[in-house]
Amino acid sequence: MIDKSLLSEVFDKKVVEVIESLLSQETDFFSIREIAEKANVTVSTTFRIVQSLEKVGFVKKVQRGRIKFFQIQKPSSAYKQLGQLFDIKTDINELIKTKVTEKYGDIEIKLFSPKKDKNKIFLISEQELDDAELTKEVISPTNKKLSLLHITPEQFQKMKTMKLI
Repeated sequence: MIDKSLLSEVFDKKVVEVIESLLSQETDFFSIREIAEKANVTVSTTFRIVQSLEKVGFVKKVQRGRIKFFQIQKPSSAYKQLGQLFDIKTDINELIKTKVTEKYGDIEIKLFSPKKDKNKIFLISEQELDDAELTKEVISPTNKKLSLLHITPEQFQKMKTMKLI
């Protein structure tokens, strides 16, 4: 874990506060005012920092009518590198659940990883899922080697009975 005081000595403290606030966001969308309050930095300074982050691809501006907000670009190289620098860990299970919800709506899924190989994850659901596409979407922001396989609850039970998992 990197010492926050070291980052604040090397980089502008306000930049560090804004980046940490963005990395700890629960959603990918945010307003400048929201991040400014969270980081305890003025709105104008936060806007300047976010503009710099937009130039490197960490965020992108989204406009709906007269409303402007920003979206964090988790698949971007800038997000991955700053996440590593600030030691932000990506919870694979939460990321998978988020991607499934984005793609299929609020469906019931369970996740299972064998103790022997944590890079293999079984997506257990009655609904048909495109596990190949989900694998690509999960690997992109994490840079981890993963194998996702969709199986039904019945298939999961049979595999457990046969001691395959």
